[in-house]
Amino acid sequence: MIGGNMLDEGKLDEKFIQILLGSCKMFKSLGIRSLSMDDIARNLSISKKTLYQYVKSKDELVEKVMDYDFSKTVNVWMQECPDDSSNAIDQLLNASKYIYEELKDVNPAVTFDLQKYHTEVYRNHLMRKQDLIFELMKANIVKGISEGLYRENINEEVVARIYANNIEALTESDLFKRHHISLEMILEIMFENHIRAIATPLGVNYLENIKTKLKED
Repeated sequence: MIGGNMLDEGKLDEKFIQILLGSCKMFKSLGIRSLSMDDIARNLSISKKTLYQYVKSKDELVEKVMDYDFSKTVNVWMQECPDDSSNAIDQLLNASKYIYEELKDVNPAVTFDLQKYHTEVYRNHLMRKQDLIFELMKANIVKGISEGLYRENINEEVVARIYANNIEALTESDLFKRHHISLEMILEIMFENHIRAIATPLGVNYLENIKTKLKED
């Protein structure tokens, strides 16, 4: 089931939401290890006492931030990419754009800090993200087949898992950055290669029309 144990924003204290949003922004730009609870409270313009009213430790704060960020990702996806709003190729293109916006400003130190200092939180978050992307990709493939855009003989389980793993690998490695390859280019090539690998002639033709339109824009 998509989402797992997500935080329900409607049941959260407004102050706590602001703490989670502010902390998430700081973690993504500055990393996690370098920030103390004093730093976090100061940057949020609250007292450390107030911060500790909501979480008992930095590890719990990291966990809640990850839970909230995951919930927000699911909610945004459901709002912007509903099943009946566009065809499967457009839906996947929208997903690629969203992933780019989510990843483009993330400090590589965040992943390192999570892996080393918040291992259990990171492992749980990683599994949920992989499951989410897998379920969305699988649903996208089924949708594309029903629309005649993807081939009927696709093993949706395997193809969806490969794409989900490739997306997750982007947050795990700085290989592309070291070789000066932009995230935008990577996602663009991943998207096109994926579509070409599974598309029918109708799907390939639709992809070419999208590429032409994007160049004109």
